[in-house]
Amino acid sequence: MNRVFLYILFLLTGLQIHAQVEVDVVMDEKPSYKIGQEIPIVFIATSKSSLDVRMKLPFFDPKKYDVSLPATTTDYFLDDKGVSLTRISALVVVKPKVPGALKIGSALARVDNMMYKSDAKDIFVKNEKYVENRPSVRNNNEVYIKTNVSDNDVYVNQATMAVVTAYSRNMNSLDNVEDVQLPPAQGVRYYRVGDSNI
Repeated sequence: MNRVFLYILFLLTGLQIHAQVEVDVVMDEKPSYKIGQEIPIVFIATSKSSLDVRMKLPFFDPKKYDVSLPATTTDYFLDDKGVSLTRISALVVVKPKVPGALKIGSALARVDNMMYKSDAKDIFVKNEKYVENRPSVRNNNEVYIKTNVSDNDVYVNQATMAVVTAYSRNMNSLDNVEDVQLPPAQGVRYYRVGDSNI
């Protein structure tokens, strides 16, 4: 009887450890995309049981996708219950090259010599070229500013990124650009990440 009890306890402990790793894929799932349209995909592996988390991203066929180099981060933090978590996230931006039904493969996470994998995602690409809608500049002295926000649906205490881009036909009009001032909003804090003069 005692041996049966220990065996059941061992099984339950194994199930609990097994459920402490999550591998997810986060992307803006649209009904269809166009050829050349950027699709940002975030692969996330979270572990409650180990600090040693390794992730392998899916293979993207170069005949079907243009792929940016992944940007990866590793975070160590405590959840609401005080449990320490290790999270690896990788951002990959892909641009489909061919029309039709395509598949975003599964990411693999290795935690304590156990492999976990995310779900694969299916996307549909229309047989149309993606054209970025850049604003037309009316005269040489006019500067147009465009703001893109990475995620419009944000939870409390969740970060989102806004990219502010300035366009002008006259490059001299961009020489005197100073700090970008965003409008004040109640309960929102802004942090400057970086500047780019591309």
